[in-house]
Amino acid sequence: MSPTFVSRAMIRGVALLLLLGSPSRITAQRPQVAQGDPEGERQVARIAAGDSAWARGARDTAYAHYAAVVRRGSPAPTRVVFRLAALSAERNALDEAVRLYREYVAREPTDAAGRVALARALAWQGRHGEAVATYDSVLAMRPRDRDAVLGRAQVLAWANRHAEALRAYTDWLAQAPEDGEAVRARALTLAWAGRLADAEAAYREHLARVPDAEAARGLARVLAWRGDLEASVRAWRDLVQRDSADEEAWHGLAEALHWDGRAGEAAPAIARALALAPSRADLRALRDVIDADRRASAEPIAQHSRDSDGNIVHVVALTLQPRQWGGVRWRVTGGFRDAADATRSGTAATGRLQAAWATAGRGLALMAELGATRLASRPRAAVLGSTATAATRPWLTARASTQPVRALALGLAFSAVPFDETAMLIARGVHTRAIEGDAALALPGRVSLGLAGGHLAVLGGQVPNTRAAITTSVRWAAGTATSLGVTWRQVAWDTLGRNDGYFAPDHFGLLELSARRVVGRELGWRLTVDGGIGRQQIRFTPDADSRATVALRGTVGVQYAPRAGYAIELVGGATSVASAVTQGDSEYRQHVLSLRGRAPVF
Repeated sequence: MSPTFVSRAMIRGVALLLLLGSPSRITAQRPQVAQGDPEGERQVARIAAGDSAWARGARDTAYAHYAAVVRRGSPAPTRVVFRLAALSAERNALDEAVRLYREYVAREPTDAAGRVALARALAWQGRHGEAVATYDSVLAMRPRDRDAVLGRAQVLAWANRHAEALRAYTDWLAQAPEDGEAVRARALTLAWAGRLADAEAAYREHLARVPDAEAARGLARVLAWRGDLEASVRAWRDLVQRDSADEEAWHGLAEALHWDGRAGEAAPAIARALALAPSRADLRALRDVIDADRRASAEPIAQHSRDSDGNIVHVVALTLQPRQWGGVRWRVTGGFRDAADATRSGTAATGRLQAAWATAGRGLALMAELGATRLASRPRAAVLGSTATAATRPWLTARASTQPVRALALGLAFSAVPFDETAMLIARGVHTRAIEGDAALALPGRVSLGLAGGHLAVLGGQVPNTRAAITTSVRWAAGTATSLGVTWRQVAWDTLGRNDGYFAPDHFGLLELSARRVVGRELGWRLTVDGGIGRQQIRFTPDADSRATVALRGTVGVQYAPRAGYAIELVGGATSVASAVTQGDSEYRQHVLSLRGRAPVF
């Protein structure tokens, strides 16, 4: 739910409307033409035609006439240069717009409007430092120029220099406390800075003084970003009831409903928005996402892994997600695992049906999954004295989660599933029953705390066993694409389970620092890098000494999504963190390569 993209696009659109919708103060005189100069007369005619088209709002026609004037080589009137720059910016030809604005500023160096327009174009190109410097040149001439003050603050916010932007807005509002645009911009910057509670308070305080549709939209967005989707939906519905022609309100309503898992209700909302603004690419993109979410989809996966204990595992699976029926989201999964080590090979064929349901606003969500796994094991040819085995085990998982307040999410899960990670585990017929709980708390400043723990019982095999585990984590979102975290995990087993083929030391502890970076977009190419470094400590038996080693892990994923609903992802990873399948006598290493896909089927 990133707040940045939609709001920046909206701000840019508003700025273009302000620039193009009001006449420039530049009023150059009609060019003087020498008698008997046909080309000069044609230039005058082109300029007059461009001015007429500009006045009528015929932007494409005005652009064609003004461009023809400028291409003639002789200096065009500065009015023409300025307007052609503005029209180029509207057409997203930002290189051309910057070049023309620079020409205009060079010829009209004392005109603040030209410098402000140049700064805006530079900012839209992502050249934030140059944009700030250009705004500073305006403020050197006119310290209280409103467009320069607010434009500069906006660029600082776009450059993630939120503290500086907030100071600029606060200083301006001390002089002009009734400036609604500045109030809204400051509230939006608070949201971008991760101070969502402060942003909500700022919007509400402003709305308590004056009715302001744009501030009401901002409040509805912040409610969604805070996770209060039901309140956001109510706010958007109120806006469309007040003004059924408010395309942005229909857009926001569709987005909030989609985030809340209510794609069926989101579809007519985005259709209304597109009926009002059929040319908007962002609305078409959201419609495609909603349509893809409503369709049945197929998600195949193929995975290969190898570890330092000689375990080689191949997995293929296919998940079908039919349309949502009766408010319940269904998933059907079939999978096959082939595992081998030095002595045995084993297979596990699984079929599962999952049903998930959530109340509006996700106050309560329930999930249940039921299935069965057919396990089969056979000795390798070189091993004598072993026999083949086969058994069918049930698969059952259930989870309930709730969000009693905005910042807190709680979950409780139960599972009874086969322990089929390796050939030895399959041969031993090991299975588990577990009950686990988790909690997540969102704090100001884009910080989140996590706590998870539970009890697991290992059944089958030679010796029954139990495990208690607890994990705490702190994560900080350093931006929309980067996050940093600290994880502390403690695990205790009752009995060393090595004879059954899994790792069960008396005590295992891990302290890890991690980082995650995502580059790219949801549609198109995206690269995800996730890694961690830490210290793991293992004590095999109560009377043994602990052994500490460095724990490293890392994954790199490349995804390509050509359009909404379609994606293919290749992920490779390596780890030295001890897992439940290592024998634990030496440093553990595992390498994994997986290929995933997703596509609508009907």
